[in-house]
Amino acid sequence: METVGSSAASNSETVGSLATVKRKSDDVGWDYGELSVPNNNDKVKCNLCNKAFSGGINRLKQHIAGIRGNVKPCPKSTPLDKSKCLQALEETKKRRHDKKERIEEVRDEVAISKDGDDVVELDSAGSKPMRPLGPIDQFARAIDPDASLRKTRQQNINDALFKNRTNEVHTYLAKWVYGARIPFNAINNDDFHRFCEAVGTVWSWLSTTKSTPIEGITT
Repeated sequence: METVGSSAASNSETVGSLATVKRKSDDVGWDYGELSVPNNNDKVKCNLCNKAFSGGINRLKQHIAGIRGNVKPCPKSTPLDKSKCLQALEETKKRRHDKKERIEEVRDEVAISKDGDDVVELDSAGSKPMRPLGPIDQFARAIDPDASLRKTRQQNINDALFKNRTNEVHTYLAKWVYGARIPFNAINNDDFHRFCEAVGTVWSWLSTTKSTPIEGITT
C-alpha cells in the first residue's frame, strides 16, 4: 500500500516535471505547446497535433499559423488559432525592426573627432589605400573583400592623431559600464551600442594597446 509520504513525493516530482515543460511566459505560443525536452527551449511540441520539432516558440507559432517553409502547418489549428499566432509573429517582427532602427539611431549619435590626417605606410604588398575602419562584432558594416590582402600590409598609425579619439572611446565605455551597472542587461544598454560604434572607428589601432581601456578613467 502506498504511504502518504511516497504519494507526496510522487506529486512533487510530477509538479517539478510539469514546470520544466510549461514555460512561464505570456507568449501566446505557449497556449498551444510545450517543451518536448525539459529545459531545452529549442525543442517544442504542439499540443493540438502532438508534433514535436526544433526551432523554439517562434517555430511553434509558425506551425499553428500555417506558415510554410520551416515547418508543416498544424492540421488541427482553427482560424482563430492561426490569427492569434500570426499576429504574435508580426508583433515580434515589428519589435525586432524597431530595435534595429533604435540601435542605428544610437550609433549615429556617436561622434569621434576626425581632425588631422591618418598616416598609413604600406609595404611592397601594394599601395592601394586602406578603406575606412568600421564597427565591430554584431554592429559590423559589410565585410571588406580586401581584408585578407591587407593582412600582409604594414600599417603605421599616427599615435598623436588617435590619442584624442581613444580617450573619447574610453569615455563611451565608462558611460556604458557605470550606466548599465554591469552585468545587468548590459547588452541592451544604449551606451553599450555607442561604445561599440566608437570602438569600431579605431579598432585596428586600439586592439594593439596593452592597457585596460577603463584604467584611469573618471566621469
